[in-house]
Amino acid sequence: MKFSIQQHKILAFLGFIVLVSVQCFLIYNTYKLKDDEFFAAEKNILKEAYRASIRNEKIFPGGQAIMDRYLLGNMAKFDSLHKISTRKLTDYARLVIDSLQLALRKQNTIDQIMHRIIRENKLDTSLTWAATLEKVSITFDGTHYISLFERNEQAKGILNNNGPSRLTKQNEVSSITVSSPTPNSYATGFSLHADIPYRTLHIFKSMALPLVISFFSILVVVLIYYVTYHNWIRQKKLAELKSDFVNSITHELHTPLSAIIVANKSLTNDRIMEDKEKILALTAVIDRQSQRLKTLFGQVLDLTVMNASSLQKEPFIMEELLEELLLDYRLQLTNNQVSISYTNDSKASRVLLDKFWTTTMINNILDNGIKYNNSKLKTIKVHTRQAYEKLVLIISDNGIGISDKARRYIFDKFYRNTEGLENNATNGLGLGLFYTKQCIDAHNWELEILSNDSSGTFFIIRIPLEK
Repeated sequence: MKFSIQQHKILAFLGFIVLVSVQCFLIYNTYKLKDDEFFAAEKNILKEAYRASIRNEKIFPGGQAIMDRYLLGNMAKFDSLHKISTRKLTDYARLVIDSLQLALRKQNTIDQIMHRIIRENKLDTSLTWAATLEKVSITFDGTHYISLFERNEQAKGILNNNGPSRLTKQNEVSSITVSSPTPNSYATGFSLHADIPYRTLHIFKSMALPLVISFFSILVVVLIYYVTYHNWIRQKKLAELKSDFVNSITHELHTPLSAIIVANKSLTNDRIMEDKEKILALTAVIDRQSQRLKTLFGQVLDLTVMNASSLQKEPFIMEELLEELLLDYRLQLTNNQVSISYTNDSKASRVLLDKFWTTTMINNILDNGIKYNNSKLKTIKVHTRQAYEKLVLIISDNGIGISDKARRYIFDKFYRNTEGLENNATNGLGLGLFYTKQCIDAHNWELEILSNDSSGTFFIIRIPLEK
């Protein structure tokens, strides 16, 4: 099954979401595990020391006496109100519990206990703690309990200040419930919470290694996908270009071969053999098509020959080389609707270059100026001048120009842009500007292209002068 590029992107995105989701799930579970285990040893020390400090007491030493005074001292009142109305019992119980909590806070000794435990066990001095009254219930028959108080967001039940910002099971040190299954008694529950500031930050610090590995693995996977996708796109594009190249060269080779075969077959005709002019015309056809085949084979061979290691620089007077090159080029032109002019504003510019590479480069630029041109009179202007110890070579045409979209690909091997041409087609293998860029890079020259749709193109090449 073949997928489009858009489908590949969607599948990759879904895969990335799954990967990130799995990593987040693993990180969350690791955090929960670390959160449950965090401060575990210290909590065990605090638990044992705290319970030893309040043996036979409630919340803190002296806490039981306070609770007995407020709860047992009001038991008869609770019983009479319960017999009258549950609501009256609830209202009265709220007043008693408020007074009880106020008395516990006022006579609270939990801070002294915790300071002593921390000092004796050499625990972290940044510890914060909170003693809480969790619940209070009473029984008149020793079996059925009536709830008077349960700690929640509204009824906090906290008996000291400056404790942890959140009271959770993770920072709970001890939770104790005390009851006496006898008539006219009460049951109570209380807890001690302790934690260090910035608990979450400490947990994430302890998870630093798995977090880094997790993020790094996601980054590596994304990077691998990006590189793979980028290479795949390049290979796909190259495959398409190669396919176009094969189709183009097949067509380019087939046309002259067919002309040669037909001309050769015609030469065997007795009537044509008797006509010298027709023989000369046919041999001219064979000669032209043979030259065309030679040119095509030369272009393909240049593809393998032209590389930086084959560059052989020699000193040349650029103006003389251009005069010679343009003379040869004009002689081989078969189209009389082409005008090539040369303006020389430089003086004997001596430069180092490879003549074969440079000649091939300029010929390709000239060829493109003619092929990619819808004008009736195709005009090419060559201009040289010197600036900043460099020879500036400018080759301009009045062709169809190069669009912004095409400019990104014009130096790619086998790329051919036929948009804007009258017949939407042109001969060639898509190698001309590829050779040009290879030549520019091999010589370490500078290339600038100025062009807009339908306004022609300027190739500006800057070549260092030999000192």
